[in-house]
Amino acid sequence: MRQVLTRAAGVALIAAGVAGVLFCVLALVSVWQLLSNVQVSADRRIAQLDRALAATGDGLVVAHDSLGRAKATMQSLHTTIDGASQAITDTLPALDRVGVLVGQDLPTTITSTRSALASAQETARVADGLLGTISQFQLIGAETYNPKVPLNIAIGQVADSLKALPEALTGVQGDLRQTAGNLGKVNAQIGSVASHMGEIGTSMADAESVITKYQGIVTELRGEMAELRRDLPGWLSTLRLGISLVLIWLGIAQIGLLTQGWELIQHSRAARPLRQVDEPETLPV
Repeated sequence: MRQVLTRAAGVALIAAGVAGVLFCVLALVSVWQLLSNVQVSADRRIAQLDRALAATGDGLVVAHDSLGRAKATMQSLHTTIDGASQAITDTLPALDRVGVLVGQDLPTTITSTRSALASAQETARVADGLLGTISQFQLIGAETYNPKVPLNIAIGQVADSLKALPEALTGVQGDLRQTAGNLGKVNAQIGSVASHMGEIGTSMADAESVITKYQGIVTELRGEMAELRRDLPGWLSTLRLGISLVLIWLGIAQIGLLTQGWELIQHSRAARPLRQVDEPETLPV
């Protein structure tokens, strides 16, 4: 019975050793295949990430250039609007002065002119009467003084033509005041637009700074991806070597089990004949 158990233990050790060796061999092949697949897959993923980062970097360059052009355009427009606002600001006092000239100074002058023309008309009426009387007495030639329109009537017509001007000029002054008020409102709105454009310009500058930071981040990530892609084969080779050494060591350790199992089997075979010799002979009675 003891020999059977010894032999069974030897067979079990040999089976365990063979199984261990097979496991180490299969594990070694599987690890090499797995790590090779991991290297190929990781290299492909890193290449995809690098292409994505490159596309992102190109997009950031386009966005940075577009934002720079928009910022320059906004600054130019802001300068133009400031110039227009300044022009309107300079125009408002001129409009006030023109309004005073048209609505006050000119009507006063026209009124004074009409008064002068009224006096001149009376003087011309006397002169026309005197000249007409002299012409009737034929003290001078009959055709010497015979105007189609007497001087006093002509002067009266000029005065009448000036009659409506003061009121019209006063209306022009009102229009100029209204225009000045509208221009003031427009100028206030232009100032508000200029202020908002200044804020937009500041926001564009901040956005440009953020894009520049993102470009730096993308460049740094691409550098890290390049280093990872370059160092990954070495890391995987080191890992493959370490696992292989462990599996080889485990496989070598299985040789001890094989040796012990074989020794037990040999010991059980060697012990069987001795036990047969030591058995006592049975003599016939």
